[in-house]
Amino acid sequence: MTTFNFSIPRQTQHLWQTISSHWSHYNRPDKQRFLGSIQISQKATDQVLDVVGYNLSNLSTVTYNKLYERFDEPEQNWLKILTFALSEYAYYYSSVEEKFWYGFCQRLKLSCNQSLEKTLRRIVGEGFDLLGLVKAKGGYPYVSTLWLQSGIPQQNLNHFAHLVQEFSNEYGWWEIAHSSCEDISEELFDFCHEKHPQWTTLIHFLKSSCPQKENEEVEPISGQLLQGIAIIAVELERQGTLPETLKDDNEREKLLRNYYLPNNFFLRDWNSLIQVLTPKQRRFGNKSIRLFRC
Repeated sequence: MTTFNFSIPRQTQHLWQTISSHWSHYNRPDKQRFLGSIQISQKATDQVLDVVGYNLSNLSTVTYNKLYERFDEPEQNWLKILTFALSEYAYYYSSVEEKFWYGFCQRLKLSCNQSLEKTLRRIVGEGFDLLGLVKAKGGYPYVSTLWLQSGIPQQNLNHFAHLVQEFSNEYGWWEIAHSSCEDISEELFDFCHEKHPQWTTLIHFLKSSCPQKENEEVEPISGQLLQGIAIIAVELERQGTLPETLKDDNEREKLLRNYYLPNNFFLRDWNSLIQVLTPKQRRFGNKSIRLFRC
């Protein structure tokens, strides 16, 4: 697959058509799509990353103007593929141990520098708009938006499921479902930092959902995820539906369509969370998530 040449429009068109044929959100309205709903294997993802690396490494220098000079075509399929590759890298490989852009360049066997990072940020921002993706606000807008595409990075899934179980035992699904996403994000970060300080990768992800400065605007990704999960748990209990129903993609889509979930709620992998979604009775007297703000 590495022989796909982005300078030949029919090749990029063929590759993007192959990728997008697996995109369940393809026909959703603009700004309501998540790239994480493209259902391909990790092996196929690695092949796409290799294709992107092959094409970028063939440029003398990777600059904004050079990319458009070499790859420009009406549908900008090369840009769609590059944006998808970044989203997949964010899901499978990004971690706290390395800076996101440096790690991406390493995966593509490119020499990373500030100029290249700036180019990638500018390019992927245009890719978000071109593909009509849901975007994060504030904080780290590019990396947060890439994380947002799949919900939780793969390497954090098991720890996140364990944390969700502990957090829901502490507060109850009803309390979580009826608290603000911002409050949930901050409380979840503090809760994880106190109980599991060794989970540095997950803590880094949770921290990105919380403002680090007064009046800083940040997308509360973790709070949106957990509030959505709590709403689903409450609805499953109300309807008498088993959590195992969520394993089936079609049944899950039907169920979630009827729930009032946060606008930016999306979770790519449900397997590790289904086991903790057993509805819990509301226990009066549970701790409150609502934070006191000055």
